[in-house]
Amino acid sequence: MALRLSAGQLAVCAGAEEAARPWVAPLLVAALKDCEVLQPTDPMLKPVLFRTLAALGTSHGHAEPVTAEGLFRSAVDYADQAAAGPLAAALATGRGRLWRAQVLLDFAQLLENSRRAEERKSDIAFFRRRAGELLQVEKPIVGLSARDLRWSLVWLPPPPTISPADLGF
Repeated sequence: MALRLSAGQLAVCAGAEEAARPWVAPLLVAALKDCEVLQPTDPMLKPVLFRTLAALGTSHGHAEPVTAEGLFRSAVDYADQAAAGPLAAALATGRGRLWRAQVLLDFAQLLENSRRAEERKSDIAFFRRRAGELLQVEKPIVGLSARDLRWSLVWLPPPPTISPADLGF
């Protein structure tokens, strides 16, 4: 699940056109299905869900803007839920801040590139301002630095402990 997310997110961040990477969306959808099937209870896996939704939203951005906006809204909701739960301290520092800010910045970029960008200026400014607050910067922010983006992508959750009962023995 985490490897699928990481591979899909790397491809999305690389910015290649959808035609050049038709395997990305199915890979991210498979990561979402993994979340659904496994129903992970470990709070450390919550970021996988909102990061996957955001990467999928970015992947669908130009071809399916309405779907992409729905995916981003879900990603923001899940990120906010995760930040209000047991992961509050972890998501307020380090990679957690970057992950949440990336969701907001990518959503703002989607809205900025939409046909109704003029009408959505307040939403765009809101998401960018919120990302800036997370990253503790005073100037308006448009995107993460390449260094921060690389650093945020290098995380995999710890593997779960599997018991014989989990394997059906």
